[in-house]
Amino acid sequence: MSQKERRRRSGRRSLMGPAALVGSVFLILGLGFGPLLGPANSGSMPASGEAAQADPTGSAESTDANSGPEMDRSKPVSLKVPAMGLREQLLELGTKKDGDFVELPAPARAGWFTESVTPGEVGIATVVGYIRKSENQPGVFSNLGDLAQGDKISVKREDGSKAVFDVGRIETYAEGKLPESEVYGQTDRPELRLITSGGKLHPDDPAGNVVVYAHLVDSR
Repeated sequence: MSQKERRRRSGRRSLMGPAALVGSVFLILGLGFGPLLGPANSGSMPASGEAAQADPTGSAESTDANSGPEMDRSKPVSLKVPAMGLREQLLELGTKKDGDFVELPAPARAGWFTESVTPGEVGIATVVGYIRKSENQPGVFSNLGDLAQGDKISVKREDGSKAVFDVGRIETYAEGKLPESEVYGQTDRPELRLITSGGKLHPDDPAGNVVVYAHLVDSR
């Protein structure tokens, strides 16, 4: 089996763990992380278990002819989102010692979840951050409301390459209502999720999570 075939079959691991059924989410940006992130402002989120099975009908981010070429594995170094005025060095986020939760970054930082694929590989790469942790603590994704469909997200990688993603959609999910197959499921192309914790895009939004869905359109 070729390396490419192995990657396509493996996809990425879900961020779901045993604790996820109790505390249901990354990137992804702050409302009380459902299955991925756990309770809002908890400093951790449920870790991955076995990969969730993707919806056989495909999500709104299903494969299309405009997808960029897949890339080999290389850790992400920084994230750039021009529409948000954001340029941020990325942390590496692993799991806590108990193995059930993923540590969250400080409010002003964003991090790549190391149990996911690297940005540009086939599968779903996950980046986690806050919109706002508290009234007096705006998060790294505080300008997420400026992001729209068609905007670009670029990730600089350790090997010097850059993965460029196109935003397909932005969804807000109430706590416990995160669609696991869409957020964590397997894909046959490189995708990116920005998942939030701590804060809301709009005052009337439910407590839960904001998820940005994006797919690779260019590699440099």
